[in-house]
Amino acid sequence: MGIRIFITRLLLLFSIILLALPQAAAQKNKKKQFTVVIDPGHGGVDPGALGRKSKEKDINMSVSKLLASMINEKYPEIKVIFTRTTDVKIPLVQRADIANKANADLFISIHSNASKSKTANGCE
Repeated sequence: MGIRIFITRLLLLFSIILLALPQAAAQKNKKKQFTVVIDPGHGGVDPGALGRKSKEKDINMSVSKLLASMINEKYPEIKVIFTRTTDVKIPLVQRADIANKANADLFISIHSNASKSKTANGCE
């Protein structure tokens, strides 16, 4: 998949998330702040999918930071928490614990698929 198609699909996904957030936040009890936990997949010794010039863990972190900044800019009343902010491996159970301890209303796990086939495309 070309980078232009990837970016277009990514922006579409972000738009859907950003459109859904205010409705979800409005349904919450006004006494509790709406909380989103963003999980940049992989990290540390677990690089995820490897490209010629990139590692999934780095792409996931960049995409996660972009999404968080979009949420913070458009909806400053929504609290955004990361499962990791540096290049460390966080076990899956601990990622869930972070969301549960924060009493998160939404958990978004960011991953980037890869394929050796140059004709493979799509999103998930």
